[in-house]
Amino acid sequence: MPWNRRFDEDNYEWPIQAAVDVEYLMDLPVNGTGGWQSLLGSLRDDVDVDEEVIYLYSDDVERIIRYANCYRTGGFQGHLTEIFHDDAVWYFARYHWCDNVGKENHWDDS
Repeated sequence: MPWNRRFDEDNYEWPIQAAVDVEYLMDLPVNGTGGWQSLLGSLRDDVDVDEEVIYLYSDDVERIIRYANCYRTGGFQGHLTEIFHDDAVWYFARYHWCDNVGKENHWDDS
């Protein structure tokens, strides 16, 4: 996983609970069968629609942050900030390294 050296998974209690804009998540179109579509399907399957929350493990959080911050041309980055509108997920962006672009993301201050 592309976590930077300051991240220690054992310092956090997993899964974390994140607030979700369920209506936005469920209304997004799914076209194709790529990684974004797979992530969207997983989020839809795992969300608690009534409570408007999702429980995420570190692998899930890493994947969300990677899609939001590390893929510059997919067009889906803004969707994730609409789906996850609180800091539960985005807090961990400071520990994430975008290994596919060869540099750490703009949140990293290590």
